[in-house]
Amino acid sequence: VIEKMKKSGMKITPQRVMVLKFLEGTESHPTLDDIYQEALKKFSTVSYATIYNTMEMLKKLGEVKELIVEKGRVHYDPKTFPHSHAYCKVCGRIYDVEMNMEIPSSIDGFQVEEVSVCYYGVCKECREKAKTQ
Repeated sequence: VIEKMKKSGMKITPQRVMVLKFLEGTESHPTLDDIYQEALKKFSTVSYATIYNTMEMLKKLGEVKELIVEKGRVHYDPKTFPHSHAYCKVCGRIYDVEMNMEIPSSIDGFQVEEVSVCYYGVCKECREKAKTQ
């Protein structure tokens, strides 16, 4: 990813490297605010614009995908291979779901570029918590 960033003319700053490391192991589908709050822990002077611009650049490079599962909130997914998501309407957690279908490249002349599937419901943990209350 760093090589792609260099080739696209982006400076490799400590803040951008921190964002890459944070995204590398995350399963949480963070929002821009989540990433910004994480960056502030290490760089008290990092700007929101730096995080926004980094995410926009990573999106253009194909290293993250935007994921909109709830109105008005954009999440980021560093897993760019085809997969679905499940969204818990109680706790807000987003889960990766393996896709079990072949994605067509075209449908009646319509060229498919991306497929987005999200299941909405209540996760196991929230259902169990509700039983004990």
